[in-house]
Amino acid sequence: AIVNRAMFVTVLWRLEGSPIVADSPIDFYDVPDNEWYTVAVNWATTIGIVKGYGDGLFGPMDDLTHEQIMAILNRYAVYKKWSENVIGNADDFYTNSEWAENNVFWADINGMFDGIGSDISDLTEGADRAELAAYLSRFCARFMTE
Repeated sequence: AIVNRAMFVTVLWRLEGSPIVADSPIDFYDVPDNEWYTVAVNWATTIGIVKGYGDGLFGPMDDLTHEQIMAILNRYAVYKKWSENVIGNADDFYTNSEWAENNVFWADINGMFDGIGSDISDLTEGADRAELAAYLSRFCARFMTE
């Protein structure tokens, strides 16, 4: 199954220990107050790892794309001080949006795409659970070594 945006943010929130962010109202019109993912989206927004689409929309049930995964993982690594922001051009092998260029470059140099072969080249497509699990495994192996 394709992962949605709410699922991924909830996974990272749980990885972080399910913190509660006090006095931080949800900035997204499409994230209701009492859904299973509300607190996770609030946390992720507060620490700056998700930004939404603009106009007050997060799209919690929208398919999570490979490039969105890389953007969120990049921001999470920077938030945790495990990595720094990088600027660079992604490999021409990958199809990605212009906004994601630096995130895809970061992912590539940090091994997020290692071992996926040529199966995933269009990073604008939705990622399934197995692909997300592989990315998270690589991320944890690379950055969560303590």
